[in-house]
Amino acid sequence: MRYSSVYPIHILRCPLTHHGLHALTAMEIDALNERVAAGTLVRRDGSLVQEPIHDGVRSQGGPYIYLIDAGIMMLLPAMAIALQETIPSDGPRENAQGVRGFCGDDDWEKNDNGDYVVAELYEDLRPVSQEYLHRCHMRVKQYLPPVGEFFLDCASGPVQHAEYQTYSADYGARLCVDISLQALREAKQRLGMHGVYILGDMTNLPLQSGVIDGAVSLHTVYHIRAEEQGSALCEFHRVLKPGAAGAVVYSWKPHLERAALLPWKMLRAPFRMLSKRLGPAPDQTQQGLARQRIYFYTHKRTWLTQGDWPFEYDLAVWRSLSVGFMRSAIHPLLLGKSLLALLYWVEGVAPQLCGRLGAYPLIVIHKQKGAAQSLRRAA
Repeated sequence: MRYSSVYPIHILRCPLTHHGLHALTAMEIDALNERVAAGTLVRRDGSLVQEPIHDGVRSQGGPYIYLIDAGIMMLLPAMAIALQETIPSDGPRENAQGVRGFCGDDDWEKNDNGDYVVAELYEDLRPVSQEYLHRCHMRVKQYLPPVGEFFLDCASGPVQHAEYQTYSADYGARLCVDISLQALREAKQRLGMHGVYILGDMTNLPLQSGVIDGAVSLHTVYHIRAEEQGSALCEFHRVLKPGAAGAVVYSWKPHLERAALLPWKMLRAPFRMLSKRLGPAPDQTQQGLARQRIYFYTHKRTWLTQGDWPFEYDLAVWRSLSVGFMRSAIHPLLLGKSLLALLYWVEGVAPQLCGRLGAYPLIVIHKQKGAAQSLRRAA
């Protein structure tokens, strides 16, 4: 099957030239395979193309080829095949490194319990928290257009939660963009032909402007390098259609729960000091190694509220409590489920306040109809 004949190529663009793409013809594929056989076909990152080519796209009026491998479009700049002999050094910088730290293929491996390594690290998998987390996942839908042609999932991962799949249930197709091949392969197993799978960078989306009806970026932006997080939000906005909206789950630097945990941290301090004196061995578990390699940076709230953005946005709440706080303070014997149910009600009554003070705000980005884009700063 040639995915280039069924994927919506017309809404994609070359991440280097920003020109449109077209499917490779049979003659172009034959010519490329001659160069593969001769050992002269090289990617932009210097690696040699060694496997026969069956499918791919080419930039319009440009020298770049991008392969499609088992339904996954290789649209990272480093994966481009330059047709000319000399590879130019100009053009957009290949800056996916900050995103590559979250999450690599190793982090989407599963443990003996069938859970992803990164889920153990960044999610509360205990039964006491599951109903609250389910409702937090589902609240995202109320901020998204309910129907549309194209739904974008920026840094989709493997689309591991059933709730995530409901966001695009009434869309024609879900575009999954990620920098992990393993994550995209697993997303493809879950979504099948409802998905379009793109190896790409959120700070340089390989999409035409104004083509997306609804979008999400869940727990991704704060894993991008600090100085490029604003560019990621602007790219997210650029690809939205006029009148469309998208939801970004972010996290603030300091938030209220840190003050609540201060007494507990003070009680633990002597034991932590003793542990350090005894020289604890470095954490070599899968979870510990993942924590070491995953980049994380959260700006202060003023980064958003005082920034000059080319888009309007609303501030709401995704979840008020961090995983660390929930693991420390929410327990079945301490009425954990009831406390979380009460918290969810409070979040529904005061979503903006909880978004400002809680751990995980929901930034709802709007693209206004018409050419002029106005600015809104959250109160």
